[in-house]
Amino acid sequence: DDIDRAGGISRETMCSTVIAELARIGSPLGVKLVALISSGGKSLHAFFSVSRLTDDQVRTYYERAVELGADRAVFTKSQLCRLPGGTRDDGNAQTVYYFNPNNL
Repeated sequence: DDIDRAGGISRETMCSTVIAELARIGSPLGVKLVALISSGGKSLHAFFSVSRLTDDQVRTYYERAVELGADRAVFTKSQLCRLPGGTRDDGNAQTVYYFNPNNL
């Protein structure tokens, strides 16, 4: 179902809102959006560069991301996540909506 029954908004809209908030709170710290990718289903995945942050700042940023609704699992270093231009096992494309290599 494309609509979140609790909030009445689409999952993609909710993901967009979370991503925008993470960009907003990360900007003063030097966090930059590198890529925005479709899951090939119903969500968006954002890749942010946190290379300029200290370990404590990364941890704080991560905790805020999870509070906002980010998937805790993708912060595990061994966790697989969406690949730009990849394809899901059901054949759905993981479309790249945004990519800026200068933000790495």
